[in-house]
Amino acid sequence: MFLRATIRKKDGKEHTYYSVVENKRLADGRVGDPPVKHQDPEIV
Repeated sequence: MFLRATIRKKDGKEHTYYSVVENKRLADGRVGDPPVKHQDPEIV
């Protein structure tokens, strides 16, 4: 598991959102990393 930061511009300001993701091997052999939990920037 690791944190993925996503930076987004909103109303002329930059906001950083965080998601906890983990790598999972899919049935077809590819590796996907679906989010486990999303964290809003106001809470951090």
